[in-house]
Amino acid sequence: MRRGSAELVLAGLDGRIASSADAASVVRECATGAPLVLLSHYPWTFQAVAAAGADLVLTGHTHGGQLGVPFFSSSLNLARLTGQLSRGLYYSGKTAMYVNAGLGTTGPPMRLAVPPEIALVTLRRA
Repeated sequence: MRRGSAELVLAGLDGRIASSADAASVVRECATGAPLVLLSHYPWTFQAVAAAGADLVLTGHTHGGQLGVPFFSSSLNLARLTGQLSRGLYYSGKTAMYVNAGLGTTGPPMRLAVPPEIALVTLRRA
């Protein structure tokens, strides 16, 4: 994507097939020197894509944990109990990742102590 002399690379991964190696490969193939934003269904690819050079990763999958312990849901929720990143902003070196809680559910059609979310991400020149 270009606007004037500015360039941004936007890449995405098919969530059904993406392994960490696949994700890192996509990032390396898209490397142009321009900032790279990666849309990845699964947050578990984060360390691999950060090492490969992604600048920003936007992801979801965990529904923010979906079911959490009231008042402690940021650390005690279904995603955290299964070893996943549940929601929010994470960093690894120069790479940032935002895990969105989303609007939907998986499994039981309910949320407990984990509100749905629509996030607005604004990109600015460094």
